[in-house]
Amino acid sequence: MKITPSKSPTYEEKIKQEGAFWDKEVANLMERGFDFENRENFRAKNAILIWEDSFLEGLIRGPYKNEMIAVAAATKGPVLELGCGTGWLSRKIASHGVEVTGYDIAEKNIRLANEFAAKQRQKDPSSGAIKFEIKDLNYAELPPDQFGAVVVWDSLHHLPEMEKICEQIKKTLRPGGALVVWDHIDQSGVRGALSKLFTLFFYLTVPTWEKFSEKVRYVMNRLRGKIPSEESPFEDAASHSLEGLLKKNFRIQKKSNPIAFIGFFIARIRPTIKGYKMLINSLIWLDRTLCKVGILKGEYVYIVATNEKE
Repeated sequence: MKITPSKSPTYEEKIKQEGAFWDKEVANLMERGFDFENRENFRAKNAILIWEDSFLEGLIRGPYKNEMIAVAAATKGPVLELGCGTGWLSRKIASHGVEVTGYDIAEKNIRLANEFAAKQRQKDPSSGAIKFEIKDLNYAELPPDQFGAVVVWDSLHHLPEMEKICEQIKKTLRPGGALVVWDHIDQSGVRGALSKLFTLFFYLTVPTWEKFSEKVRYVMNRLRGKIPSEESPFEDAASHSLEGLLKKNFRIQKKSNPIAFIGFFIARIRPTIKGYKMLINSLIWLDRTLCKVGILKGEYVYIVATNEKE
């Protein structure tokens, strides 16, 4: 049965705004020095997020990236990436000689992704074929038994139609195929609330590039619920449900919930301060330890699964 999107003008407007938002984000980050093609040895001006600093990205999220790439490449493909952005993950997987397809809603992101992929193939003819397409993942109809692996990096939480997406992933994966996901989830409950308090405390106390008065103003407004939104129209649309739906639809082989409190502020810490690396490593260790022992709840989920239920 063919799936068709709602004709509601609200949905159509929001999905266009979603694509435009991420195209604008890419343009803004490029102006601040972000290298979308290589993503190595850089730090964006006034970095805010972990992935705007390649040193921090390697320390904190690098091990998960490396495992995702290895799992996908081991299937020999072809591999499907959902929410590919400018295609960095697809290119890494393709560098192992694996064929990769990537889908995203943002038009300029897809154009850049195809440009970068063409350059990679010219530099390395042994790289697998890469194809990027614009697609609304909420209502994408995926081919049956097509892919050896489906990978998703921080995209599912933007998709309100998670039930449909899980059905499509199950359909398009070959028997025994791998699903590997890194995504943002809701920090609910007591552990989640405690994690948010840790975030605000350390944000105030560690030396960031912002003025202390600005940080105090932000924290006070955050506690009052008065923070202006600078998020995409579908930000966290599925963050409350995606972990449960993945457990329901796939056989989980590995799961963790990393990054409880450092995600918001660690990239803002001034790298010029004395003892910078020691401070960074200490914060990462504390975050991981408090997540591991169950005191805090990470704001991400990392899952390696197959489409064969027990």
